[in-house]
Amino acid sequence: MGRRSGFGPAFDLMLAMQKMWLDASLVIWRRSMMMGSGTMTAPEAMRMFSEKPLAMAEAMTRGSLALARGGDATGAARAAVRPLARKARSNERRLR
Repeated sequence: MGRRSGFGPAFDLMLAMQKMWLDASLVIWRRSMMMGSGTMTAPEAMRMFSEKPLAMAEAMTRGSLALARGGDATGAARAAVRPLARKARSNERRLR
C-alpha cells in the first residue's frame, strides 16, 4: 500500500484491498494445487492454519490504534489491511 493514486484515501484503500484479494486468491489456488497433487509439506499445512490468527490480531490492533490516535475510518481500515496484505503478498511470492 505504498504508493498513493492521487484519487483520495478511499480509492487507495480499495486498490490495496483488491491487491490483497488477488494475492490471497493466488495463495489459495497454489495451496489447493499442492493439496490435490499431494505435494504440500507438513510445515506448509501448519503455516496455512497458524498464520491467520496472528495476522488478524495484528490487523485488529493496528486498526484500533489508528482510531485511538484520532484517525478516521478509512485510515483505520488502511492500517488494518496493511498486515494482512503484507502476509498475503509474502505467501504469494514464496509459493511461486
